[in-house]
Amino acid sequence: MRAVFLATVLTVSLAGVDAPRATRYVDLSIDQLTRNASVIFEGQVTGIRSDWNADRTRIYTTVTVRVDQYHKGNLGRGVVDVRFAGGSVGDIGMAVVGQPTFAPDERVFLFLRPNFDVRDTPIVGDAAGKMRVATDASGADILLGPAATFEKDDVVREIRSVLRPIGQ
Repeated sequence: MRAVFLATVLTVSLAGVDAPRATRYVDLSIDQLTRNASVIFEGQVTGIRSDWNADRTRIYTTVTVRVDQYHKGNLGRGVVDVRFAGGSVGDIGMAVVGQPTFAPDERVFLFLRPNFDVRDTPIVGDAAGKMRVATDASGADILLGPAATFEKDDVVREIRSVLRPIGQ
């Protein structure tokens, strides 16, 4: 690899532009994730693409997700593109500490920030706001977060209990 841009360099270069929190892991409860998200949905990753910005100073990765169900907010569409700072183009990569990773065909549960489509860190709580949907031995869906595993039904109930008092 010819060059790798580290998160510390990225944090300096993005100063004042919603720069990621470079050296700490953000651990938020489902309540906190829900309150801070404008949109919560689950779906399947159908595409991952990394490209340079127009002046070739930053790399961005766009993750395309086919939405199966909205749990908060509704973008009115069945496919959502979520763009992140970081990724690899050719033999050049740019890493951002705290950004979640995605895999093709992965089932995901996402908590998106307000104005997620114009942010370099679009997910609430960075990696904490992206959970992988898996199935346990009994056939129930579970959510695998970076620090904890949850029963999907429990998370959905908690989201509803947070939204009910605020009229959503």
